Amino acid sequence: MFMEREWIIQLVDLKGFGGADRSEGILYVEESELSGQILSPSLSGDIVKRVSLSDGRAPGVIDLAFDDAEAVKAGLACGGVAQVAIFERKEFPREYFDLKRKRVPFVLVTSVRPSGNTECSVITLDHSDPNVSLPRDVVDKARGLITAAKKSTTVLNLQECSYYISLVAPKTHMVVLGGGDLANKLIELAALLDWSAEIIEESSITMNARLFESLTLGPLDALVVLSHDHEASTPFIASILKSKAGTYVGSLGSRHTQAERRRRLLELGIGEKEVSEIYGPIGLDGSARSVGETALVICAEVQVHKSKRPLRHLRDSLGPINA
Repeated sequence: MFMEREWIIQLVDLKGFGGADRSEGILYVEESELSGQILSPSLSGDIVKRVSLSDGRAPGVIDLAFDDAEAVKAGLACGGVAQVAIFERKEFPREYFDLKRKRVPFVLVTSVRPSGNTECSVITLDHSDPNVSLPRDVVDKARGLITAAKKSTTVLNLQECSYYISLVAPKTHMVVLGGGDLANKLIELAALLDWSAEIIEESSITMNARLFESLTLGPLDALVVLSHDHEASTPFIASILKSKAGTYVGSLGSRHTQAERRRRLLELGIGEKEVSEIYGPIGLDGSARSVGETALVICAEVQVHKSKRPLRHLRDSLGPINA
Protein backbone atom coordinates (compact mmCIF):
# COMPACT_ATOMS: atom_id res chain seq x y z
CA MET A 1 0.00 0.00 0.00
CA PHE A 2 1.07 3.59 -0.71
CA MET A 3 1.13 4.77 2.90
CA GLU A 4 3.19 1.79 4.07
CA ARG A 5 6.29 2.70 2.04
CA GLU A 6 8.56 5.72 1.69
CA TRP A 7 7.35 8.08 -1.02
CA ILE A 8 8.09 11.56 -2.25
CA ILE A 9 5.38 13.70 -3.80
CA GLN A 10 6.77 16.56 -5.86
CA LEU A 11 4.84 19.54 -7.18
CA VAL A 12 5.70 19.89 -10.88
CA ASP A 13 3.13 22.42 -12.12
CA LEU A 14 0.17 24.56 -11.08
CA LYS A 15 -2.81 25.92 -12.96
CA GLY A 16 -4.87 28.54 -11.17
CA PHE A 17 -4.70 29.08 -7.39
CA GLY A 18 -4.53 32.84 -7.86
CA GLY A 19 -0.79 33.24 -8.27
CA ALA A 20 0.26 30.80 -5.52
CA ASP A 21 3.95 29.97 -5.23
CA ARG A 22 4.88 27.77 -8.22
CA SER A 23 8.35 27.00 -6.95
CA GLU A 24 9.57 23.94 -5.08
CA GLY A 25 7.00 21.89 -3.19
CA ILE A 26 7.90 18.51 -1.73
CA LEU A 27 6.07 16.09 0.57
CA TYR A 28 7.78 13.18 2.29
CA VAL A 29 5.59 10.24 3.25
CA GLU A 30 7.00 7.53 5.49
CA GLU A 31 4.75 4.98 7.22
CA SER A 32 1.86 7.47 7.34
CA GLU A 33 4.12 10.23 8.71
CA LEU A 34 4.07 13.42 6.63
CA SER A 35 6.66 16.21 6.36
CA GLY A 36 7.18 19.05 3.92
CA GLN A 37 4.52 21.14 2.22
CA ILE A 38 2.78 21.74 -1.09
CA LEU A 39 0.71 24.94 -1.30
CA SER A 40 -0.45 24.88 2.36
CA PRO A 41 -0.46 22.54 5.37
CA SER A 42 -4.14 21.61 4.96
CA LEU A 43 -3.91 21.01 1.19
CA SER A 44 -0.75 18.96 1.75
CA GLY A 45 -2.79 16.50 3.81
CA ASP A 46 -5.50 16.40 1.14
CA ILE A 47 -2.88 15.76 -1.56
CA VAL A 48 -1.50 12.76 0.32
CA LYS A 49 -5.00 11.34 0.80
CA ARG A 50 -5.85 11.68 -2.90
CA VAL A 51 -2.53 10.23 -4.01
CA SER A 52 -3.01 7.26 -1.69
CA LEU A 53 -6.28 6.47 -3.49
CA SER A 54 -4.40 6.24 -6.81
CA ASP A 55 -2.10 3.49 -5.60
CA GLY A 56 -2.49 1.53 -8.80
CA ARG A 57 -1.00 4.37 -10.84
CA ALA A 58 1.84 5.34 -8.53
CA PRO A 59 4.55 6.21 -9.24
CA GLY A 60 3.72 8.64 -12.02
CA VAL A 61 2.08 12.03 -12.55
CA ILE A 62 -1.37 12.91 -11.26
CA ASP A 63 -3.54 16.01 -11.72
CA LEU A 64 -5.33 17.03 -8.51
CA ALA A 65 -8.15 19.58 -8.76
CA PHE A 66 -9.24 21.76 -5.83
CA ASP A 67 -12.33 23.94 -6.02
CA ASP A 68 -12.52 27.55 -4.83
CA ALA A 69 -14.00 26.63 -1.44
CA GLU A 70 -11.18 24.17 -0.68
CA ALA A 71 -8.50 26.62 -1.80
CA VAL A 72 -9.90 29.63 0.09
CA LYS A 73 -10.20 27.54 3.25
CA ALA A 74 -6.49 26.78 2.88
CA GLY A 75 -5.65 30.49 2.57
CA LEU A 76 -5.31 30.66 -1.23
CA ALA A 77 -7.11 33.07 -3.55
CA CYS A 78 -8.95 30.50 -5.68
CA GLY A 79 -8.99 26.90 -6.81
CA GLY A 80 -6.90 25.22 -9.44
CA VAL A 81 -5.12 22.06 -10.51
CA ALA A 82 -1.89 20.82 -8.92
CA GLN A 83 0.14 18.40 -11.00
CA VAL A 84 2.31 16.17 -8.83
CA ALA A 85 4.88 13.50 -9.58
CA ILE A 86 5.20 10.49 -7.30
CA PHE A 87 8.47 8.72 -6.59
CA GLU A 88 9.60 6.02 -4.27
CA ARG A 89 12.25 7.61 -2.08
CA LYS A 90 14.93 5.21 -3.32
CA GLU A 91 14.30 6.48 -6.87
CA PHE A 92 14.68 10.15 -5.91
CA PRO A 93 18.12 11.75 -6.53
CA ARG A 94 20.33 11.47 -3.47
CA GLU A 95 22.02 14.74 -4.49
CA TYR A 96 18.76 16.54 -3.71
CA PHE A 97 19.13 15.91 0.01
CA ASP A 98 22.88 16.55 0.05
CA LEU A 99 22.57 19.91 -1.73
CA LYS A 100 19.67 20.94 0.50
CA ARG A 101 21.80 20.20 3.56
CA LYS A 102 24.68 22.27 2.13
CA ARG A 103 22.27 25.12 1.25
CA VAL A 104 23.45 25.11 -2.37
CA PRO A 105 20.94 26.33 -4.99
CA PHE A 106 20.17 23.79 -7.71
CA VAL A 107 17.50 22.81 -10.20
CA LEU A 108 15.26 19.78 -10.03
CA VAL A 109 14.24 18.49 -13.47
CA THR A 110 11.24 16.14 -13.68
CA SER A 111 10.99 14.41 -17.04
CA VAL A 112 7.58 13.06 -18.06
CA ARG A 113 7.51 10.61 -20.97
CA PRO A 114 4.49 10.07 -23.28
CA SER A 115 3.90 6.77 -21.45
CA GLY A 116 3.52 8.69 -18.18
CA ASN A 117 6.80 7.37 -16.76
CA THR A 118 8.79 9.94 -14.83
CA GLU A 119 12.36 10.44 -13.74
CA CYS A 120 13.95 13.15 -11.67
CA SER A 121 17.44 14.62 -11.86
CA VAL A 122 19.49 17.39 -10.28
CA ILE A 123 21.45 20.12 -12.07
CA THR A 124 23.86 22.61 -10.50
CA LEU A 125 25.87 25.31 -12.22
CA ASP A 126 28.78 22.93 -12.80
CA HIS A 127 27.23 19.47 -12.62
CA SER A 128 24.38 17.41 -14.01
CA ASP A 129 23.37 13.82 -13.26
CA PRO A 130 25.49 11.59 -15.54
CA ASN A 131 22.88 8.83 -15.28
CA VAL A 132 20.14 10.92 -16.91
CA SER A 133 20.35 12.17 -20.48
CA LEU A 134 18.74 15.60 -20.85
CA PRO A 135 18.48 17.81 -23.94
CA ARG A 136 20.95 20.70 -24.04
CA ASP A 137 18.05 23.18 -24.02
CA VAL A 138 16.87 21.78 -20.68
CA VAL A 139 20.33 21.95 -19.09
CA ASP A 140 20.84 25.53 -20.34
CA LYS A 141 17.43 26.61 -19.06
CA ALA A 142 18.13 25.03 -15.68
CA ARG A 143 21.45 26.78 -15.27
CA GLY A 144 19.87 30.04 -16.36
CA LEU A 145 17.40 29.74 -13.46
CA ILE A 146 20.26 29.20 -11.02
CA THR A 147 22.15 32.22 -12.33
CA ALA A 148 19.07 34.42 -12.12
CA ALA A 149 18.28 33.01 -8.64
CA LYS A 150 14.60 33.32 -9.49
CA LYS A 151 12.40 30.71 -7.85
CA SER A 152 9.96 29.50 -10.46
CA THR A 153 8.89 26.48 -12.47
CA THR A 154 9.44 26.37 -16.24
CA VAL A 155 8.03 23.74 -18.57
CA LEU A 156 9.75 22.72 -21.80
CA ASN A 157 8.08 20.33 -24.26
CA LEU A 158 10.73 18.68 -26.42
CA GLN A 159 10.70 15.48 -28.46
CA GLU A 160 7.32 14.39 -27.08
CA CYS A 161 8.58 14.73 -23.52
CA SER A 162 7.71 17.37 -20.91
CA TYR A 163 10.46 18.72 -18.67
CA TYR A 164 9.44 20.53 -15.48
CA ILE A 165 12.37 22.67 -14.34
CA SER A 166 12.23 24.04 -10.77
CA LEU A 167 14.80 26.08 -8.89
CA VAL A 168 15.45 24.85 -5.35
CA ALA A 169 17.13 27.61 -3.35
CA PRO A 170 17.18 28.33 0.39
CA LYS A 171 16.06 31.63 1.80
CA THR A 172 19.05 33.85 2.54
CA HIS A 173 20.25 33.41 6.12
CA MET A 174 22.32 36.16 7.72
CA VAL A 175 24.48 35.51 10.77
CA VAL A 176 25.53 38.68 12.60
CA LEU A 177 28.59 38.20 14.77
CA GLY A 178 28.42 40.79 17.53
CA GLY A 179 25.48 42.72 18.95
CA GLY A 180 24.40 46.33 19.33
CA ASP A 181 22.16 48.79 17.50
CA LEU A 182 23.55 47.96 14.06
CA ALA A 183 23.01 44.24 14.63
CA ASN A 184 19.41 44.87 15.66
CA LYS A 185 18.81 47.06 12.62
CA LEU A 186 20.25 44.36 10.34
CA ILE A 187 17.79 41.85 11.81
CA GLU A 188 14.90 44.26 11.15
CA LEU A 189 15.98 44.87 7.57
CA ALA A 190 16.56 41.17 6.92
CA ALA A 191 12.96 40.49 7.96
CA LEU A 192 11.73 43.08 5.45
CA LEU A 193 13.79 41.34 2.76
CA ASP A 194 12.27 37.96 3.70
CA TRP A 195 15.65 36.70 4.87
CA SER A 196 16.18 34.78 8.09
CA ALA A 197 18.77 36.17 10.48
CA GLU A 198 20.33 35.63 13.87
CA ILE A 199 22.72 37.47 16.18
CA ILE A 200 25.58 35.84 18.07
CA GLU A 201 26.29 38.36 20.80
CA GLU A 202 29.90 39.41 21.33
CA SER A 203 29.82 38.28 24.96
CA SER A 204 28.70 34.80 23.86
CA ILE A 205 30.94 34.23 20.84
CA THR A 206 33.29 31.80 22.59
CA MET A 207 30.38 29.95 24.19
CA ASN A 208 28.73 29.60 20.77
CA ALA A 209 31.82 28.24 19.01
CA ARG A 210 30.48 24.71 18.84
CA LEU A 211 27.13 25.96 17.57
CA PHE A 212 28.88 27.94 14.86
CA GLU A 213 30.96 24.96 13.79
CA SER A 214 27.73 23.07 13.11
CA LEU A 215 26.21 25.99 11.19
CA THR A 216 26.13 25.56 7.43
CA LEU A 217 26.10 28.66 5.23
CA GLY A 218 25.78 28.51 1.44
CA PRO A 219 26.37 30.89 -1.47
CA LEU A 220 23.12 32.78 -0.81
CA ASP A 221 23.91 33.34 2.88
CA ALA A 222 25.91 35.98 4.73
CA LEU A 223 28.24 36.32 7.70
CA VAL A 224 28.36 39.91 8.95
CA VAL A 225 31.16 40.48 11.47
CA LEU A 226 30.58 43.46 13.75
CA SER A 227 32.77 42.16 16.57
CA HIS A 228 36.26 43.63 17.04
CA ASP A 229 37.30 40.71 19.24
CA HIS A 230 39.83 39.10 16.91
CA GLU A 231 40.56 36.17 19.22
CA ALA A 232 36.95 35.03 19.13
CA SER A 233 35.79 36.14 15.68
CA THR A 234 38.76 35.12 13.50
CA PRO A 235 38.20 31.33 13.85
CA PHE A 236 34.55 31.88 12.91
CA ILE A 237 35.53 33.72 9.75
CA ALA A 238 38.18 31.12 8.94
CA SER A 239 35.69 28.25 9.14
CA ILE A 240 33.39 29.92 6.61
CA LEU A 241 36.24 30.76 4.24
CA LYS A 242 37.58 27.19 4.45
CA SER A 243 34.21 25.82 3.35
CA LYS A 244 34.65 27.61 -0.02
CA ALA A 245 30.87 27.79 -0.27
CA GLY A 246 30.86 31.30 -1.73
CA THR A 247 29.16 32.75 1.35
CA TYR A 248 29.22 36.53 1.71
CA VAL A 249 31.64 37.52 4.48
CA GLY A 250 31.77 41.17 5.48
CA SER A 251 33.54 42.80 8.42
CA LEU A 252 33.06 46.12 10.15
CA GLY A 253 36.03 48.22 11.19
CA SER A 254 38.78 50.57 10.11
CA ARG A 255 41.40 49.67 7.57
CA HIS A 256 43.78 49.01 10.47
CA THR A 257 41.25 46.53 11.90
CA GLN A 258 40.92 44.88 8.48
CA ALA A 259 44.71 44.53 8.21
CA GLU A 260 44.94 42.87 11.63
CA ARG A 261 42.10 40.50 10.78
CA ARG A 262 43.82 39.64 7.49
CA ARG A 263 47.12 38.90 9.28
CA ARG A 264 45.42 36.54 11.73
CA LEU A 265 43.54 34.69 8.97
CA LEU A 266 46.73 34.16 7.00
CA GLU A 267 48.39 32.80 10.12
CA LEU A 268 45.54 30.29 10.42
CA GLY A 269 46.38 29.01 6.94
CA ILE A 270 43.64 30.75 4.97
CA GLY A 271 44.84 31.50 1.43
CA GLU A 272 45.38 34.96 0.00
CA LYS A 273 42.53 34.47 -2.48
CA GLU A 274 39.98 33.57 0.19
CA VAL A 275 41.07 36.41 2.49
CA SER A 276 40.84 38.92 -0.36
CA GLU A 277 37.18 37.95 -0.88
CA ILE A 278 36.17 39.44 2.48
CA TYR A 279 34.14 42.63 2.15
CA GLY A 280 35.96 44.90 4.55
CA PRO A 281 35.34 47.64 5.34
CA ILE A 282 31.81 46.34 4.95
CA GLY A 283 29.04 47.82 2.79
CA LEU A 284 28.57 49.69 -0.46
CA ASP A 285 29.92 53.24 -0.68
CA GLY A 286 26.59 54.96 -0.19
CA SER A 287 27.73 57.67 2.22
CA ALA A 288 25.83 55.99 5.07
CA ARG A 289 25.59 58.15 8.17
CA SER A 290 22.95 56.60 10.42
CA VAL A 291 22.66 53.07 11.79
CA GLY A 292 19.74 52.43 9.44
CA GLU A 293 21.66 53.64 6.40
CA THR A 294 24.64 51.50 7.36
CA ALA A 295 22.41 48.42 7.62
CA LEU A 296 20.97 49.29 4.21
CA VAL A 297 24.34 49.48 2.41
CA ILE A 298 25.42 46.20 4.06
CA CYS A 299 22.29 44.36 2.91
CA ALA A 300 22.64 45.90 -0.54
CA GLU A 301 26.19 44.56 -0.75
CA VAL A 302 24.98 41.11 0.27
CA GLN A 303 22.36 41.23 -2.50
CA VAL A 304 24.95 42.22 -5.11
CA HIS A 305 27.21 39.38 -3.94
CA LYS A 306 24.35 36.89 -4.24
CA SER A 307 23.55 38.03 -7.78
CA LYS A 308 27.15 37.44 -8.94
CA ARG A 309 26.78 40.54 -11.09
CA PRO A 310 29.01 43.60 -11.24
CA LEU A 311 27.63 46.57 -9.33
CA ARG A 312 25.84 48.94 -11.70
CA HIS A 313 22.80 51.16 -12.03
CA LEU A 314 19.64 49.49 -13.30
CA ARG A 315 19.28 52.26 -15.89
CA ASP A 316 22.57 51.07 -17.42
CA SER A 317 21.37 47.47 -17.80
CA LEU A 318 20.10 46.28 -21.15
CA GLY A 319 18.25 43.21 -19.84
CA PRO A 320 14.84 42.87 -18.13
CA ILE A 321 14.63 45.04 -15.03
CA ASN A 322 13.27 42.21 -12.86
CA ALA A 323 15.63 39.47 -14.11
